[in-house]
Amino acid sequence: MTIVFVDHRPFSHFLKNGFRQRVGRVLYHFIQEERIERIIYVWWNEEPFSSGSDVQQLSAGFEKVTLCEARRARVPFGRTLHLAAAWMDRFRIAMVSARITEVARDPVWVWATDSRLCVAMRALADRNGGRLAYDLIDNFAVREDLRAGQRQAYADGYQRVATLAHRIITNNSRSIESLALPAEKTRTIHSGVDWTRFHDAIGGPVPSDIAPIHGPRVGFLGILSGMTDSGLLNAVATEVPECEVVCIGSAAGASPPLHPRIHCLGMKPYDQAASYMATFDVGVSVYRSSKASQFIDSQKAYEYLAVGIPVVTTHAETQGFTSRFIQMAGNATDFVACVRKMLRELDTDALREARSQSVKAYNWRNRIHEILDFLERPLAGERAGR
Repeated sequence: MTIVFVDHRPFSHFLKNGFRQRVGRVLYHFIQEERIERIIYVWWNEEPFSSGSDVQQLSAGFEKVTLCEARRARVPFGRTLHLAAAWMDRFRIAMVSARITEVARDPVWVWATDSRLCVAMRALADRNGGRLAYDLIDNFAVREDLRAGQRQAYADGYQRVATLAHRIITNNSRSIESLALPAEKTRTIHSGVDWTRFHDAIGGPVPSDIAPIHGPRVGFLGILSGMTDSGLLNAVATEVPECEVVCIGSAAGASPPLHPRIHCLGMKPYDQAASYMATFDVGVSVYRSSKASQFIDSQKAYEYLAVGIPVVTTHAETQGFTSRFIQMAGNATDFVACVRKMLRELDTDALREARSQSVKAYNWRNRIHEILDFLERPLAGERAGR
């Protein structure tokens, strides 16, 4: 099988950030999966005048990856915007198709995540005798931080995906009804966790910059943005003085600004995330309740549990599973109460192991097998091998 993996970012982006978040983890584990013989990574570059370039020689472990840049061409003089866009897509499809012809092994699946590209991605699949699969993550048509025109473009794209894609994978079952996705070709496959990496961090070395922050530690690992409520972290820092609140990640978009008692240690490489999480006594997630948050299925709760710590989240989180080790709060008062409850819980090695084992089945390898089984299994009316 060949996967033509299309994204707006260069492959070097994923190399630098450690293949974070769902798109990166799926890409990384596609590369590791034996059933996939070739990955053609397509950087769908929208900047015709950009000077950026992708990594041309990949390190060991990426031998099955072929890089292809599909840069948007300059608009020909005198063409309307609509015709120019169609012309540019045909140009890029031809460019990518030439590369596919050189290295692809049947069957070919075009894998995409941006609904706005659906028409071009279906054309790319058809030109190469392949099929089109979409991983629809969250629901960008209801994101309040996007402009109205951007939201409409995503909404129009979701309608096209429902019609043109051969397979649709969604990270949240609520997307099926809200986006009117056809049930017969849609499968809900939630996010996962690199379980062994996080489990092995239990009891491991404590990073030097967090070691002086004596516990108990209430920790957040992630990016604080318009989608999150840093006021919940402030409430814990103010009302639970016996704990230390630690933020690992970017706090530049924190709203409201973080309380002075919160320790901000900045972004860390993905391969260090587990060692920081394992030092927490409680892991928290602070998504705001909104139209967009209904469709969130973050990796964070899986990762917290994998390192053996209890979790406190808002109701916006944990759409993918429920667990007796997760406390959900509807407001700041409940959030603080849940943190206090978790801190009072007697922690033991056996309890940490039980929490970790509770998410072992959600490891990314199993998730990738679910995805590939869904791609390979013919649906009603399809011919096997197509």
